[in-house]
Amino acid sequence: MKKHLSVRYGTIQGCYWMGYAALMGYASVYLLEKGFTNTQIGLLTAVGCIVSAVLQPVLASYADRPESPSVRTMLLGANLIQLVLVISLAATAESSSMVVRTLLYGASITMLMLMIPFVNSLGMETIRQGEELDYGIGRGMGSVAYAIASWLLGRLTASFGADMIPIWLSR
Repeated sequence: MKKHLSVRYGTIQGCYWMGYAALMGYASVYLLEKGFTNTQIGLLTAVGCIVSAVLQPVLASYADRPESPSVRTMLLGANLIQLVLVISLAATAESSSMVVRTLLYGASITMLMLMIPFVNSLGMETIRQGEELDYGIGRGMGSVAYAIASWLLGRLTASFGADMIPIWLSR
């Protein structure tokens, strides 16, 4: 049972970190191609992270209430919102204004950063419930997934351009 839960949790970690590789690791590649300056990219990523840092305690307080949805449900909801954001980003890649791209990318960063406490909480909740879960295996699978995603995205971006990045995110 332990290996099964650890692999399932590792898959969740892997999916999260593959998205992180695309959205944060390739932010400059994508946004430079879309006409952003390095300064604008830095400000956009900083604002997305700051908004997330402000919202995390609010969401954590809500998640701790007995009547709140489970961590799994909240993580699923965040993933669905993220999916809508990145599909919108991919669908409007050429036709949208700089303002629309900024809002979609910034909101995507915020959602991505809001998810990591839920991904970690999911593992801790499983352990607290007495289930055997090797958190290190799960987190290690996340790191390997990040490395593979970074390599693949580099190859795809070199071959097909930066528009592959939001397509990868919407996988």
